[in-house]
Parts: sequence; C-alpha cells; structure tokens
Amino acid sequence: MDFFEQPCLRALRICALLTFMGTLVFSPCCHAFAEESESPGTGDRQKPQISFDTSRLPEKTRATLERIKAAARSGDIDELRAAMEWSELPPDIGLDAKINPIDHWKSISSDGTARDIMARMLDVLDRGFTKRYMGSDREIYIWPYLAEMPLDNLPPSAEVDLHRLAGPEDAEKMKKSGKYSGFHAVIGKDGTWHAFFKKK
Repeated sequence: MDFFEQPCLRALRICALLTFMGTLVFSPCCHAFAEESESPGTGDRQKPQISFDTSRLPEKTRATLERIKAAARSGDIDELRAAMEWSELPPDIGLDAKINPIDHWKSISSDGTARDIMARMLDVLDRGFTKRYMGSDREIYIWPYLAEMPLDNLPPSAEVDLHRLAGPEDAEKMKKSGKYSGFHAVIGKDGTWHAFFKKK
C-alpha cells in the first residue's frame, strides 16, 4: 500500500488528494516540467512532466529537499529530525502514524544506524521527480518519477535509473509486475515532507 492508498492520515496532509488526480505523461527526452500547463484551479486534468532540474521546484519544496539531503549526507539519522520538524506532521512511513520515523528507519537498517536507509534516501532524491496537482494551489512532488509510471515498457534511460535504484534482480521483478516497489518520497509545494517508504 502506498502513500496515496493510506486512509485518514493522508487526508490530513492533502485534503484534496482523493478528489483530484493528475495524469502522468512521460517523455524520455523531457527533463523539465512543461512551461505550458493549465492552472491547477481550472478543474481540468493536469499532465505533469518528469524533471531532473530541482531549480524548477517551488522554493519551499526545494528547501525541504535540501534539508533532507543534507541530513542524509551527514550520516546521523537524528539530523533528519530537524527536516521533519518543518512539517506539521511527521512523514508517512507506510505504518501506523504513532510509530516514530527515526526509530523505524533504525529498526529496518542493517546495523541500527540507518545509514543504509539514508543512502537509499539520497538515491531516491537524486533521481528525477514528477508532480501531481491536488486542486487550487496544491501540488505534491514525487521521487523517483518511476513511482508514478508503468514499468513494463520503459525507455532505455529510465531502465538505467531503475537499475541504479533497485539493482538488477529487483529491477527485473518490478518490470515484470509493471510497478515500482522501492522507496519513494513525497514533498508538498508548501515544503511539507509527506512521505518516505517502500511502495508495495
């Protein structure tokens, strides 16, 4: 179950999430969001593009992204607490909201330090991203873009990204299933860190 399928907690973070979803359009040659897109408040379905250019992110989104990456690079999982404190709620980790994300990441790491989880976090956040419009002035940004597209007919460049994120064995399993099942991250336009966990 992914971020978009969790019940009440997700509704608290993005109140319009279940009322409006954008449709993802992927172009292997496109590494920036389309300049010509309709206003989020028009009610028409949006067609977000994949981007690798973080300078095009909203200022608050980019600031949160950089805080998370800086904390992950430090090698100290507790540094991520500061990044989480910028959000009204802690990021969704795919489990009960009462579970502390830091404690959870330590518990699933190979040695209790969560440095391997921070490495995965950086791998994810260094890949391309996409966005969804949630209604008037509501956008969320999703890493990696592969989490939002079918994997059964990827262009070569996207296959390389998939292998870099998942490794050969898991990448082949994902391609066969047609769905990305690795770690993914979600940050809002307002800078809220909404999620980081493995999709299922």
